[in-house]
Amino acid sequence: MSDSVPNLTRAELHAIWAPDASVWSPWVKPVPFAFWPRALKSEPPVLRAEVSAAPFPSARSGHALVIDLPGGESVLCGADLATRGYRPVPIFASCPDDATVRGLHHCTVDAEAVITALAISATGLAQCPLCAGAPPAFLIDATRHAPGTPLNPQDFDNRSAVYASDFPSASLLRKEGITHVTVVRDSEPFGLDLSYVLDTWRHGGLEVEAIDLAGRSLTIPWPPASFLSAFFYRLQLALRLRPNPSGGYGRLWAGSAGG
Repeated sequence: MSDSVPNLTRAELHAIWAPDASVWSPWVKPVPFAFWPRALKSEPPVLRAEVSAAPFPSARSGHALVIDLPGGESVLCGADLATRGYRPVPIFASCPDDATVRGLHHCTVDAEAVITALAISATGLAQCPLCAGAPPAFLIDATRHAPGTPLNPQDFDNRSAVYASDFPSASLLRKEGITHVTVVRDSEPFGLDLSYVLDTWRHGGLEVEAIDLAGRSLTIPWPPASFLSAFFYRLQLALRLRPNPSGGYGRLWAGSAGG
């Protein structure tokens, strides 16, 4: 590894983001850590000033956060929130592709940015004196669906989705003192997969809201209150987004699955 790459093993990097003492560590997805160590992106992600200046609720207010920003920036935002008392919980399922790095394939989701951000933020996060029960800031990738990106044969399709099972239940969140969940993202529209997650929390007794980086309220497109609607939506996701043998998302697209 070059001198610019943190001298951490895979296990050490994962332990920084998922420490044994944190109640939220079981929800840290192992997918991006499985590809460490590797070279960092030549142009690493940056945290916009408006993100760090966003009006996040106090970590002492009974809030959990869902940071729905582009993957690398979502990680950097989580590391920044750790200095304010939140425990960042990365939930990323898109795999990188070595052939994409070499320019042989187009990659639909920038998983390299996530891995780079996890690595360059690790030292600072390790120095944050977070308590075991620090409220969670769940980090997800706003580009996980690669919206508006056409798929071509031999593209590396690593689109992913979030599911209720990727997050703690409303009852566990309440047990840990969480009464509100605030989603922070750039703007509308929402991913419907996230709406289903938020809906389970809402029906579980949590107050759920969404705001943009200026603190303005965003409309949450609540999913239809129908078992069949939920079933067909999950079926659609299963047909369109197929995990690979590692449990993450990423395979060469041959044009047989839906775009």
